[in-house]
Amino acid sequence: MRKHLHTTLWFLATATLLATSGCVTNQQVFDFARTEFARLVADALGRVFQVFVQATA
Repeated sequence: MRKHLHTTLWFLATATLLATSGCVTNQQVFDFARTEFARLVADALGRVFQVFVQATA
């Protein structure tokens, strides 16, 4: 839950910067979203692999 809150806060901060100042480009927002998605998927796969290794050891 804490990671979800952290991720949500990052998205809100990015959206706020984009809406108020315009200093964040659409490409930067897309790159940020893509990077966060990749990080979350890698974290989930890493946890599954860790559980698998611990279960078979």
